[in-house]
Amino acid sequence: MTGHLPTDRVVSAARTTNVLVASMWREILVANGIRAELGGTAAATSVYAMMPMLSQIDVFVFEEDADRARELIDQAESDADRESALDDDAEPGGPDSGGTPPDGDRGG
Repeated sequence: MTGHLPTDRVVSAARTTNVLVASMWREILVANGIRAELGGTAAATSVYAMMPMLSQIDVFVFEEDADRARELIDQAESDADRESALDDDAEPGGPDSGGTPPDGDRGG
């Protein structure tokens, strides 16, 4: 990323109510060379964290990086959704679980 002047415009690339998700997004952006900062974390770590409407956290980036930042965040969310779907489809007792197959047959 090139040097930025104090007058460069900063925009929100994403918003969430989950401080852990916001932190993960920020780390993904930084790992990809995009300077990112969180805003609103004070509300998210206070008593209001249990009330999502009052604890919105923005991931701020320079405007010129916003499109790429949103792509990276969308990709991370898609990957997480895909992994979650795979976990949901896994059968108990399947070959990787080391458990008993669902029909109770132990093969012996």
